[in-house]
Amino acid sequence: MYLHYRDEMGLEEKAPILAARSAETADGQVLILWVRQLPDVDDLNAEADEDVDDDDENDEGDSGENEE
Repeated sequence: MYLHYRDEMGLEEKAPILAARSAETADGQVLILWVRQLPDVDDLNAEADEDVDDDDENDEGDSGENEE
C-alpha cells in the first residue's frame, strides 16, 4: 500500500507505507503512518558537504596534540 501525496512542486509522489497506527487525541482520532522515503540528490549533496566541513575542522584541531 502506498501513500500518495504532492511534493513541493505540486507533482504527485508516492511512498510505501510500512506501518500504521491509530491513536485517540483530545482533537479526535489520528492515523500515524510510517513510510519509507529515499533521500533525493540535493539531500545527499548537502549531507556530503557537511561531512567535508566536519572533517576539515577535526584535522585542524588534531595537528598538535600528538607531537612531543
